[in-house]
Amino acid sequence: MEQDYEALGRYYASLETFNELSSMRHRLSGELCRMLSHSMERNQEVLTLFDHESARMLLEEIIALNAHLIQVTEHLNRYAAECGKPEIRPFYRKG
Repeated sequence: MEQDYEALGRYYASLETFNELSSMRHRLSGELCRMLSHSMERNQEVLTLFDHESARMLLEEIIALNAHLIQVTEHLNRYAAECGKPEIRPFYRKG
């Protein structure tokens, strides 16, 4: 069987995009976790306020990245099937 170099090129381009988006999502999720963690600190002398507007904006960015990641993963998996490369399995963690 002859290698489909066009599919292989698209696979690696999609994989690179996937890795970039995944890294961005990880960074934004970390920022959101830090915001939540700081807002839960207990101190009887100081009231730590939660910046809900910044958190909402971060969450909206994460939601948009997730949607883009799903699209890229679908393309990547289609190219993976065409050139014999491993697919990325979506995993949904609830709650």
